[in-house]
Amino acid sequence: MNIPVHVYGCEDCILVFSVEQALEDQSGICCPQCGTEKINDLGPGEMILRR
Repeated sequence: MNIPVHVYGCEDCILVFSVEQALEDQSGICCPQCGTEKINDLGPGEMILRR
């Protein structure tokens, strides 16, 4: 199963994180570590789940 994710990088704490979301729905994203909304969009990715 492939799950669409979007990858972001935080400007304040340098954390790189991903969020499961549709590519057109990118509002309200904040860093899960420090809470800032100053993030850079690093592009789409894909998470592959295997059993």
